[in-house]
Amino acid sequence: MLLNAENESDALELLHQNGCTDGLPVVIPTVERVAAMVTRVDLDPDLSLGEMGPKQGSATVEKVAAAAVMAGCLLEHFPVVIAAVKAICKKEFDLTEVNQTTHCLAPLILVNGPARIDCGPMESGACILGPGNRANASIGRALSLCLINIAGRISGVTDMAVFSTPGKFTACFAEAEERSPFEPFHVAQGFSADESVVTVVGVEAPHSLVMEPTGDVRNDAERLIKTIAGVVANPGSNNVYRYGDGCVVVVLNPEHATLLAKAGFDRVRICGQIQQRAFVTKAVADALYGGLNFVHPDDDKKIHAIRNPSQIMLIVAGGMGTYSMVLPSWAYAPSGNIAISETIDVFPHCDLPFD
Repeated sequence: MLLNAENESDALELLHQNGCTDGLPVVIPTVERVAAMVTRVDLDPDLSLGEMGPKQGSATVEKVAAAAVMAGCLLEHFPVVIAAVKAICKKEFDLTEVNQTTHCLAPLILVNGPARIDCGPMESGACILGPGNRANASIGRALSLCLINIAGRISGVTDMAVFSTPGKFTACFAEAEERSPFEPFHVAQGFSADESVVTVVGVEAPHSLVMEPTGDVRNDAERLIKTIAGVVANPGSNNVYRYGDGCVVVVLNPEHATLLAKAGFDRVRICGQIQQRAFVTKAVADALYGGLNFVHPDDDKKIHAIRNPSQIMLIVAGGMGTYSMVLPSWAYAPSGNIAISETIDVFPHCDLPFD
């Protein structure tokens, strides 16, 4: 759909009036700007990347480009936006349910591999989920605007979140691969180190955790694992209420990650320890949820917030200090609110005509 206006000021007001924005000013997606954005990828403008619910709108390259322009994306950001849209259009992401839930849920975008630099540079250090980095902010916002204008996510109409979350404006960052003592997240998922990968998962806002090291590495590592597990197993969280369904994102700052590595922990052991320790007792669960037909396994006195360590997304990012963070998930929908990864075509091949 094309809108007509006398000037960009009028065009902005028209976009606001038609519910095409997130409530903040946007860059006007003129025909010329959208066409220029499309040229960054070797894809037909009318190619559909998938359907986006609840409206089941077709996410064509051109429509996604319009959202990227509105969000303030540079051309180099666009391949990441394309990959993120492909990820959430996969059936397993359960986009319709994610968009319509009453829970405070938003898609979080994680970027790994060379795209962190080639499509940015993106921020992986201090303030990764705050203002300041154009790539982080614009890429996350572009996906959000796709959800408004293509998926039909309308606050209070199709989006029934009781409170919602600032993550619905933008939520995107890169992993701090160079400052991590562990292999990058995408490598742990089976991708090669030189591949660029975007991973999208629906999560709540960050829950901060604090652990100040004392210098006793083994004891500090034990305390840190217990602290993470305690935050993951928040008795009021959906992950506990749903008895371990869904994904949980754990973001370690590089200092905390290095501490665990020095104590002999790798990714597998960290996730395993968190899964084992992140639980509430049946008595606590019954006191909170017993009247709601809460169901637990007959042979277990513990209600684990995560059933399997593979449900934990362990990321290294952020600034240095005593804080790390946990982002719980919704844990509902047919596929259980899981993370979806998609490769990024950073430098698409273009066939050049020859005489």
